[in-house]
Amino acid sequence: MLTPRHLAVIRAALKYWDEEMSPHRAGSFAAYLDEPSLAGNLTSEDVTYARQQLANCTARYAACDEAATTLIGGQLFATIVEAERTSEAGSGRVVTVLVPGNSP
Repeated sequence: MLTPRHLAVIRAALKYWDEEMSPHRAGSFAAYLDEPSLAGNLTSEDVTYARQQLANCTARYAACDEAATTLIGGQLFATIVEAERTSEAGSGRVVTVLVPGNSP
């Protein structure tokens, strides 16, 4: 499950990528992508945009049904433990929700 620590790692990786890899153009992206066919379409602007979008996101947690299609309890929680309590009561699972914050 994605936690605030993991979100910090993603932000750091995107910052590194944006600063160190983006200047080398899209050709340098292919070896790092799960879908190498996207490398020609991926631009440094895509990386910058993703970085900006994640910069102010906050990780929240929700309890969902097993298929992760229906929210149980209709709310987001600040901690995994809170969401797990609701999930166990509804025999579902906990998911991470990234909530966008204010733009910088």
